[in-house]
Amino acid sequence: MGFKSAKLHIRGTQSVGGEDTVMDFYTDGNVKWEGDQMTIIYPEPEENGLGNVNTIVKLQGDTLTMERKEMPGSVLTIQRGKRHVCQYETPVGSFFVGVVGGEITLNRAGGHTDLFFDYSIDINASLASRNSIRIVVDEQS
Repeated sequence: MGFKSAKLHIRGTQSVGGEDTVMDFYTDGNVKWEGDQMTIIYPEPEENGLGNVNTIVKLQGDTLTMERKEMPGSVLTIQRGKRHVCQYETPVGSFFVGVVGGEITLNRAGGHTDLFFDYSIDINASLASRNSIRIVVDEQS
């Protein structure tokens, strides 16, 4: 089965030093299901400062990956209770970060999916941020 068009509502919160930054937007994207694997592709909003970039979120079993398609090497791997070292590309350069996965929940009913995940990022073993993302997917017919 191929990709289906979807309306997405994405809300992300990044907490750094007690300060929260919230990103909340609606966008058109695509979703694909293959067995227990879900893939979502959506364009990042211009105001995020990444330029013309598409994000690919894949969930398979207990592992979620987030990749910036137009930024090779920008992949975060999130797995509950495990730390992964990931290379991450930003507009100002590339660096390695530790990513510790928290909760990953998926609720699907018909063409409606609610995906939530959280994780923390450390740089040189020092906590840099705590992050949570909720993606609500409404598949279009």
